[in-house]
Parts: sequence; C-alpha cells; structure tokens
Amino acid sequence: AKGRALGDEGRFAEAIQAFQKFMEQGAFAPDSEEAYFAKFGIANALVKAGLHQAAARQLVDVLLAGPERPFFPTAFEQLRVLRRKVNYAPPALEQLAKFFVGGFSQGFQDEFNDVLGEFFYDYANWSRALGYLDQVSSAAPDYAKAQYRKGLVEVRNQMYRSAVQSFQNAIVATEENQSDPELRDLGY
Repeated sequence: AKGRALGDEGRFAEAIQAFQKFMEQGAFAPDSEEAYFAKFGIANALVKAGLHQAAARQLVDVLLAGPERPFFPTAFEQLRVLRRKVNYAPPALEQLAKFFVGGFSQGFQDEFNDVLGEFFYDYANWSRALGYLDQVSSAAPDYAKAQYRKGLVEVRNQMYRSAVQSFQNAIVATEENQSDPELRDLGY
C-alpha cells in the first residue's frame, strides 16, 4: 500500500524502493502473490516514471505469471503501449503463446493476437505470425495493420494472390475506420 501511494504521488523511485524493501523483509517466494503484486507495483512505477526499457522487463515477468493473475490485462496493455515507444521484443514474449486468453473480451483477444503476430513476424516465424494475424477480428482497431503485415508475410512466401487480398482488406479497413493513412498508402 505504501508503494502504491508513493507511486500515485509521483514519487516513483521511493515507490520502487518500498516494493523492494517489502520483498526483502518478507522473504517471499518468487511465485507468491506478494511477489507478484510487488513486481507489478515496480513495473507500474517504472511505466509512470517513463523508464520504458526497465518497465518492459518487469511487465514481461508479470505477464509470464499467467493470464489468471489479476494484473495480466493491465500489464499487457502497458507493455503494448511501451512497445510502440521502444523497440522491445525479447524472446521471452514467445512464452505468451502458451496462454489461452479466450476468457477475455474480444478487444483484448484482438490486441493479444496482434502483438503476438507482430512478435512472430519480427522473428521471421511466418506460419506462427499468420496464425495470430488471422485471429485479429475485422472489427478491431488493429485489423488493418494485421492485414497489412499478413500481406507482407504472404509476399515473402510467394503467396501473391493472398497478399493482394490482405492488402485490399487493409486498405478497406483504413477507409472504413478512418485509421492510419500511411498504412493505406503502404497497402496500395
């Protein structure tokens, strides 16, 4: 509670120290609830302090504790936002693929699939990238981006007709939801 209060006051370094002191004094097991809450508290303070790289590492640890844990959706959204600011795609993100997120909202599932599709795209694992990009629903804000990336994978694998369709889907989606005009131009 002290760490959260300090973080809310903008005293991020003190908040992190409070969480670390809590962990040291309690001698909690790394997989305990207390350790999980402290890890998220540290990650959250780092996010608010603008220390993106350090926060991203902590957020991955929170995520790898599993989707049934209370901060999974929040940590995922924070990591997703951070990945737009810094290039952060450690191999550990692949472990997220083992989780089932069907119990979350469709919007969360779309974001999750888009992030994993992008991750596998970045690591040139084309089949896994396509598997996740295909799962981004057409109503998702990231649908156009997912379709564009899918088209790039298809071109790379000489699936030209499929690529044309994916690029067309990206163009139509950007026009329908007034999203990224640069993505529309790239699709063309």
